[in-house]
Amino acid sequence: MRRALVSLFAVSTLSLFAQAPAAQVPAAPAAPAKAEAPKPGPEMDRLKPFLGSFRVDEHFSGPGAPSVTGAGFSRVSLGPGGFTLLIDYTTLSGPAHGMKGHGVLGWDAGANTYKQAWVDSMAPSIEVTTGTWVGDNLVLNGSGTLNGKAIQSRTTLSAITADGFTVTGEVSMDGGPMQKVIELVHHRIGAPAAPAPAAAPAAAAPTPATK
Repeated sequence: MRRALVSLFAVSTLSLFAQAPAAQVPAAPAAPAKAEAPKPGPEMDRLKPFLGSFRVDEHFSGPGAPSVTGAGFSRVSLGPGGFTLLIDYTTLSGPAHGMKGHGVLGWDAGANTYKQAWVDSMAPSIEVTTGTWVGDNLVLNGSGTLNGKAIQSRTTLSAITADGFTVTGEVSMDGGPMQKVIELVHHRIGAPAAPAPAAAPAAAAPTPATK
C-alpha cells in the first residue's frame, strides 16, 4: 500500500510540473587548480658538489696535543623533495674509530640561511649550525657548552672541486680565539667522467661522375 501511495505521489508530482519550464541545472563548479609542488631553489644547487661518496683523510689537532690522523667514509645523498642533503659518515681508523654520524644540511627559506643538524655516536646531543657562503666557502657557525664552558664552533667547507672538498672545524672556548681541531679532506669515489666531445658529422660521399 505504501509503495502504491509513493508511486501515486510521484505521478501527481510529475503531472504538476509537466507544464512548467525545465529548470536550469547549475553547472558543476570547476575543480580547483592543483597547487604546484615547491621546488628546490638555487641555494640547493650550490650544494650539489657535496653529493656522492667520498674517502676521507682525517686530521685531528688541538692546543698542546700532537696531531693525529684517521680515515673515514662519507656518503651524501638528496633528502625528500631535494630540499636537503643527507650525510652518513663512518670513521674507519684513528682516534675516533667506529664513530658513526648523520647530518642534514639544507636551505631554510623562512630563516634565509643554511642550516645543518648533526648527531653522532660520540655524544648524546644534537648540534645545530647556521651559515652562508663567504666567497667560495660555505661557513656554518654554532654555539653550545662543553664541560660547563661556553663554546663557539665554526665549520668551513672549502676547496670545492669536482674531485672533492675539505671540511675544517674550529672551536673557541670561553670567548678565546678560534683554534682548528679537525680537518676532513674528502676525495670523491667514482668521480663522474667529463662528457665526451660530440662526434663530427660524417662527410658526405662524393657523387659518382656520369659519362
